[in-house]
Order: sequence, then structure tokens, then C-alpha cells
Amino acid sequence: MMAVSSHGLFAATDGEPDIPIMPIYCPDTPIPNRNPVPISAYYDSFTSSVVISFNRNIGDVVTTIENLFTGESYNDTINAYGSLVFMPISGSEGVYTILFELSDGSEYQGEFELS
Repeated sequence: MMAVSSHGLFAATDGEPDIPIMPIYCPDTPIPNRNPVPISAYYDSFTSSVVISFNRNIGDVVTTIENLFTGESYNDTINAYGSLVFMPISGSEGVYTILFELSDGSEYQGEFELS
């Protein structure tokens, strides 16, 4: 079952919905990145992990996941060479943000809620 909270965030429940990942546009960039988002992710409740998939080889990616309710934070540099990565988190209730910083300076973000 997938639910959307009043904040418009996806609530990760038994259905394991995808975490919407969007590019972050910087005002200093004259033309926004029009390429497809090279990252997809979802929360896996069985392993209490965020499962991240890279659609193409994008090099090293600094990944940060933060629970806005508890302040817990997880950071890792991932070698994103088309592999599937499991980032374990506590699984505590809350709204989480996920930030991806690519080696070319591009940034992507997403949010999800665990309840």
C-alpha cells in the first residue's frame, strides 16, 4: 500500500514505493540539466535500507540521508558504476531527505517518509 502524506511525500510501507529523485538547479547554471535522472531509489523495509540504483556510470557519488525528525544522518561515497547499493538506515519514523552529489558537480535530491 502506498500513501501520500499531507506534505506530498511518499510514505514507504509494504509497497516499497520509489523515492522521487529530482535534480537541484543552481542559479549559477545557465541551462538546467535536461538529461534523465541517472539515479533511482526506494526504501526496503525488510533490510531497513535505502536501495539505490544507478542507470549509467556516473563515477563517485557522495550520498547523504538525513531523518529530519531525529537528526540522524548517514553519509557515504559510492562508486556508481551501474551497481545496486544498499545504504542501511535505522528505519525510525520520520521524514528523510536524500542528497546525491556527483563528481561533475550535479546534485539530485529526494524525500520519503517512514511511518
